[in-house]
Amino acid sequence: MLAEEREMRANYEHYFLRKYRYLYWLVVVDNHFEDIYSFFLYTRKQRTKLTRSYELVHFARDPVLYKEMLAALRRMSKLRIEMRDTRYLIHPGTDITHDTVHGHHG
Repeated sequence: MLAEEREMRANYEHYFLRKYRYLYWLVVVDNHFEDIYSFFLYTRKQRTKLTRSYELVHFARDPVLYKEMLAALRRMSKLRIEMRDTRYLIHPGTDITHDTVHGHHG
């Protein structure tokens, strides 16, 4: 087993708490800015908007290693996997100008 795969498994087990009424999904990012691939576990409690992300692993942009790691991720988890590419960034919507929870004030 690769060191990257061991790190991914350990972080997955640490952050995937299987809490009641929480949504979990995986995100794989092809990061062209840092020339890496990153795998994340995302979580959000149902009926809330706050989403948390936890990095499971990141590694150099090597297509062979990427295929191996993606296959390992699919073997270890049945969660939905969302793919992202930093070449195609999308603005999430309107800018937040007032958010008292996180300290954004006009």
